[in-house]
Amino acid sequence: MTIYPAFSIDDCKCKEGYISKEGGCEEITCPDFAMPENSYLIDSINCSNKVNGVCEIRCEVGYDLIGESKLVCQNNGMWSYTGLRCKAQKCNKLEPPKDGIMDCIDTNTGKDYLFDKENMQVPIDVTCSFRCKNGKILIGSEKRTCIPPGKWDGIKSLCKHIKCNKLPEIKYGTISPPSCLDGKQEVGKVCKISCEEGFKLRGPAEKRCVGGYGKWDSDFSTSICIDTEPPKMACPDNRIGTTLPGKMFGHVFWKEPVVTDNSGLNISIWLKPAITNIASFKFQIGTTEVAYYAQDAFQNRAQCSFKVIIKDEEPPTIEGCIDPPPFLTTGSEGVNITWDEPHIFDNSQKVQVEKSREFGYFEKGTTTVVYTAKDPSHNRNICRLNITVEESACEALADPENGQSDCTGNNGHMRCIVTCDEGYGIPIGQPEEVSDGADNNFVCETNNDLIMYANDDPLYPECTVTVVPEDEFGEGEIYLDVDDCNDEKELNEKIKKVALSLNGYCGGGCDIDTSLSNCYDEDSTKLFKRSINYQPVPHRNKKQKGKLNVKFQVRGRYVNENGIGNLTLRLPGGYNATIRHFEKKFICPRGFAPRKNRCVQCPKGSFLNITRSKCQSCDFGQYNDKLGQESCTVCPLHYSTMKIHSKKIADCKGECPPGSHARRKRFRPSKSRPNEVIERLTLQPNCRSCAIGFYQSQYGQLRCIACPSGYTTFAVGARDSTQCVATAKEMCRVHGICGYGLCIEINEYQYSCNCFQNYIGTNCEIRVNYCDSNPCYNGGTCSNEDKGFKCKCRYRFRGKYCEEEDECNRTCLNGGKCVQDDSGSPMCICSPGYTGKVCETKIKHCKSDLCSNSSKCVEEYDTFKCQCVPGFVGRRCNLLPCDFRPCSEQRRCINLIGNSSSINNYRCLCPDGYTGEDCNELIDACKSSTCFNGGLCINYVYYYKCECPGLYTGPHCEHKKSTNYILSFEQYETHNYVKLDGFRGNISEVTACMWMYTPDNFNYGTLISYANRKFDNAFALTDYTGLVIYINNNYVVTDVLLNDAVWHHICVTWNSVNGSYKVYLEGNLVKSGDDLSSGTVIEGLGSMVIGQDQDAMGGKFSQSETFIGKMAYVDIWSKSLPEEDIQKHFNDCNDSIFGDVYAWPKMQDNIKGNIKIENSTFCLKCPQPRDVPNGYVHVLNNVAHYSCRKGFQLSSARYSEGRRCTKASKWEDNIEPYCRRIYCGYPGHIRNGYPLGNKFYFRDKVTYRCYEGFNMIGDESVTCMEDNKWYPSRPKCIGLQCPPFQKPALSEIEILSDQSYENYNENVTFDVGTQIEFTCNPKTNMTGQNIMTCLEDGTWDIQPPKCIPEKSVPSCPVDKVPPPPENGVVVQESLYSVGNGSGSAVAYTCNQGYRLQGTNISTCITDGYWTVPNISCEAITCEKPQVPKNVMLTDEQRVLNKFKFGHVLTFKCEDGYTIFGNGSIRCLQTGKWTRMQGRCIKKSCRKPNVSSKTVVQGKSYLYGDKVKIKCPSGSTYDLTCNKQGIWEGKKDSTC
Repeated sequence: MTIYPAFSIDDCKCKEGYISKEGGCEEITCPDFAMPENSYLIDSINCSNKVNGVCEIRCEVGYDLIGESKLVCQNNGMWSYTGLRCKAQKCNKLEPPKDGIMDCIDTNTGKDYLFDKENMQVPIDVTCSFRCKNGKILIGSEKRTCIPPGKWDGIKSLCKHIKCNKLPEIKYGTISPPSCLDGKQEVGKVCKISCEEGFKLRGPAEKRCVGGYGKWDSDFSTSICIDTEPPKMACPDNRIGTTLPGKMFGHVFWKEPVVTDNSGLNISIWLKPAITNIASFKFQIGTTEVAYYAQDAFQNRAQCSFKVIIKDEEPPTIEGCIDPPPFLTTGSEGVNITWDEPHIFDNSQKVQVEKSREFGYFEKGTTTVVYTAKDPSHNRNICRLNITVEESACEALADPENGQSDCTGNNGHMRCIVTCDEGYGIPIGQPEEVSDGADNNFVCETNNDLIMYANDDPLYPECTVTVVPEDEFGEGEIYLDVDDCNDEKELNEKIKKVALSLNGYCGGGCDIDTSLSNCYDEDSTKLFKRSINYQPVPHRNKKQKGKLNVKFQVRGRYVNENGIGNLTLRLPGGYNATIRHFEKKFICPRGFAPRKNRCVQCPKGSFLNITRSKCQSCDFGQYNDKLGQESCTVCPLHYSTMKIHSKKIADCKGECPPGSHARRKRFRPSKSRPNEVIERLTLQPNCRSCAIGFYQSQYGQLRCIACPSGYTTFAVGARDSTQCVATAKEMCRVHGICGYGLCIEINEYQYSCNCFQNYIGTNCEIRVNYCDSNPCYNGGTCSNEDKGFKCKCRYRFRGKYCEEEDECNRTCLNGGKCVQDDSGSPMCICSPGYTGKVCETKIKHCKSDLCSNSSKCVEEYDTFKCQCVPGFVGRRCNLLPCDFRPCSEQRRCINLIGNSSSINNYRCLCPDGYTGEDCNELIDACKSSTCFNGGLCINYVYYYKCECPGLYTGPHCEHKKSTNYILSFEQYETHNYVKLDGFRGNISEVTACMWMYTPDNFNYGTLISYANRKFDNAFALTDYTGLVIYINNNYVVTDVLLNDAVWHHICVTWNSVNGSYKVYLEGNLVKSGDDLSSGTVIEGLGSMVIGQDQDAMGGKFSQSETFIGKMAYVDIWSKSLPEEDIQKHFNDCNDSIFGDVYAWPKMQDNIKGNIKIENSTFCLKCPQPRDVPNGYVHVLNNVAHYSCRKGFQLSSARYSEGRRCTKASKWEDNIEPYCRRIYCGYPGHIRNGYPLGNKFYFRDKVTYRCYEGFNMIGDESVTCMEDNKWYPSRPKCIGLQCPPFQKPALSEIEILSDQSYENYNENVTFDVGTQIEFTCNPKTNMTGQNIMTCLEDGTWDIQPPKCIPEKSVPSCPVDKVPPPPENGVVVQESLYSVGNGSGSAVAYTCNQGYRLQGTNISTCITDGYWTVPNISCEAITCEKPQVPKNVMLTDEQRVLNKFKFGHVLTFKCEDGYTIFGNGSIRCLQTGKWTRMQGRCIKKSCRKPNVSSKTVVQGKSYLYGDKVKIKCPSGSTYDLTCNKQGIWEGKKDSTC
């Protein structure tokens, strides 16, 4: 460099750090320097010996640097400082105290410091801890630290001996020797503890004085005498009682047991179940175990129990055991009937009812139906109902009082004419309501209720007194022409004339009222009302022609009887007037009704309805025991009648009282009104008691009221809600009956309490008191706690039981502890950090400059602590983390300054770009990169790169590519295709999925072609006329057709394992197989082409294999996709699934040639679906939902959840759904009967008929309903059957029959031929035969066997079990029971079609051998059946005499006959044939097919029948029905 101004070379000077030498500048360097012992360079890489270069030196841990730590290379070539050294500061070695132990640690490294015997000095920052042996205690500092300038802090440590205090007396025990209870005890003294009888020592039996602070080897509280003997008590003997009337429980009583305990302390007593009052406790029927519990103060528990047995001696109750009224039949046949059954219940709430007859068909006469009720205690009650069936017949009506009855019968009807004596009449109707003679006709119809009734009234024929009416009353109106409605005089004159004329009809003795007359203008509707005080108005005197309407009322006795209807009235003055609507009525005395110009007195049971002027029957709840009344008498309170027209108070029956309820009963009040029905509630005695859990507090109610949820009643017939009591379950749920425990329901009324910890008692109401055992000594106060007790001690006492007395009388400060030395003098043992006689002086460890680098010194538990500023560490904050040399030589250590001081606050740095333990790992830049949307980060030396998934692009895969397009291949050209790079590596699995459409019927067409250097068809999908799959030039041909001009979703998967392949079409698996190039891989680095077939890698395309059509969503994976992912690709409209090798979004970037990119038609709304005949369709959320009209159902159940719009915007499936008529299928046969009908669709009916000798129970017809099922259930045909039998105990049964039986129950009967096979349970043996058969006479051939439990089970080897006979097998269950030790016998049975002969049991006998079974299996055969009339066997069947089990014989009919029904029978397991369901009937020729003018004579057209026909020509011919069902005979053309 030069310094201005410069004129020559001499003006050139060397730069700083360089020195002139031989005409040039040489760099100045400092000499290498020797590192001080126990030191290191902080940054060896950047330490430079050039000018201004800096090297920083630090001493290792345990050494202090003397001199400057930073050395600078100066311009003179010398370092800035010399003479550096690392000096160690040390303390003299400490010796452990006598009878003590010393442990030391280097606080900087955390490692134990071990003393060197030869070296008598200890480094700075070493801390030693002290503890004593042999029971002595430490006096002085527990810890001492070597601090600069080489001194120990703290005070000297000593170990001193302290004697033990005397032991206190132990409760319920003794301590020996007695000296243990007196004075100080020497170290090593042993005292023994023993307990009184009934108490057990818990804890050590010996106490040894071990010294220390005068301690025993264990606390006195660890050894106590515990009462281990439970209380003593004896329970009462078992108690037996009976149920209370109507109740399912009873009461018993006993004296509570006496309880004693050896401790003499309090005893807690309780019992289960929860019984608070013995005398009122409800013990249910049966046996209840009662347990007493007693617990003493030490929680020892005793238990005893006894049983309470409640016997039920009360028989079931039967209400309503009343014979029903006779049932009527119109002919000699019986009738199907039902009746009101009695109400049966039992106090046990469990009752079994058997009745001798079910509802159904009853013959004429009286049949006694017996109801037998039994409860679980075998109490019985019987109700006998007489069911009477009578032929419907009307009887002649008896002569009424004061009258006669004349009756005639005809065709099931009877008509009676009732005639009353003079002065009497029948109180029916009004004169104008009936014609002569119609009122006394009474009719009885056989097919109805056999009750005489009149045509228009419900009253029975009665003759009551008649009288002449007191008066008559009539009214009407007359219209007269008038000249002037305003002329009052004219109007009054004409009205008087009308009244005068009317009075002539009743001989002048009538009262006539015309006050309601009026006049109106003919030309208008204006009325002019008459008024007595009418005065003409001057300006209204103009004449107004009009009509005078005279309305009149007449009261009196009529002379002229013709005054009914319209009649002409001759008025004075010579003109006539017409009376319109003239009516007259009678006025009768009180209690009489008008009838034919007379008044008839109302009979008993009725009253006069004044409004209707008619005798009317007393309504329900009323009666009338008198004649001629105008009202009926109401029955007493809570009484009513069961009929109308009641005549006496005895007809009033009590309403159902509280505690019971009535039922509905229907009445028809009048035969003349057959459609009118009245519902009434039944009265006593037809009432039913309220069931258990119900009550009724009022009279005459239809039903009982249920008790609130969780409540019930003790018996039936509860009368009030107060009789509803909480069940045990309710008390457990709501009432918190178990205070501190879990309530357990035992039965309806009983509960038990499982108590929580620390609680006992019947209802868990007693808290366990651990203080009951008086555990505290020396007047201590005991407090009870959850897990025991706690003693609060008096002054000078301590310990868990207050058992230790504090004899030391010195007060020690700052947490010091007073003890007595060997001489008994008190002394203070100070807490760490204190000293002095009474621990009054605090030891100060912190000194100035003890903590380095501005750190703060803090006193801490008998030592000190330096709070380092960030970056410094060590006991005295004089170190840096790198002073510990944590990094390897290849890395540079950097001290870090953070928020805290830690030895780990350093970093080991590698050269730029590298990392790792040895700095040989390249830094991964991808760790800090961000590749979005699943992009893959690839790391390079100085940068990274994001490789994006198919749907995304951009430097960080942040841009989404379009998928909403379609590739259209429209030309037969080999230059149109999509080309992609090959697989990066070999793959052993592959999946290709796409949507494709092609109408091409000319070319093969290739979808996908992948070629590599080894195979031109490494993976290819070609030929959409029958898809071909290639893997490594091996191929399979499928029948999957794709060129039908319909969008298809096609997926193909392949797996190298087993060479398995699968083809999915529209998401459904349609083809699969194995062994397609199994064990091979598809090699990578090839070429992938879409739409052409490669005959060589990358080319050699053929026009005939060019794809024509459209593609969408082409994706390829390097794995075999599961079916759920294929379904996802089929349905996906959210871009959620793409190929991991080739993805659809990238296809558009690799197009070659003239492939068009069109807008996508996918994931759009489907068109509106077509209407459905007999149904409906509506679209919601792109799903078409179909429903059908009543009686129809969808053609396919797959549409029940709707028809989806596919991804291709088409409705799924090409077949449109439709509604078809509901089909129930064949309803099935019935036993002993057959069906009629061959239509099984909605609302079709099938009718059943029973075979001769069988009666039908139930509805004869069933109907096909909406749920594809027949309703009601099929009827039953009942004939001769074997009676029910009792199933043997310890057995199982199997019913063998050609008929169908449900599960066995004790009340079922069985058809003739049925066999019952019995099997005994394991560990039981059968006595008797194992098969029972129902014989032809309706009896069983044998009695059921018995299963006797085995007494012992000897052991025999299973592999030695005797083999089964030919056509037989061992019963596996018996073999299993032998194998598991639960049985000692094996059973044998025969194969189906074979019958067991001999004993089928092999038994293990005591010497370990199996008995040899005497058994054989003979084939079951059926004898040749009897051939019914007109039936034949085939030729090959005729030669056989026996037929094997299962053989089916098919009959055929003789000529002229045809089969009706099933013509086959089958040989059964029982050796008998099934009943032939069909029969042979004559063939029908049907009515001759002749002209309408031809006369056919004859009504039967079956085989063999003859008819005559008379033809229009006049000729007569005979025709015969032949065996082919065709008419034979001559006839002319006119026929």
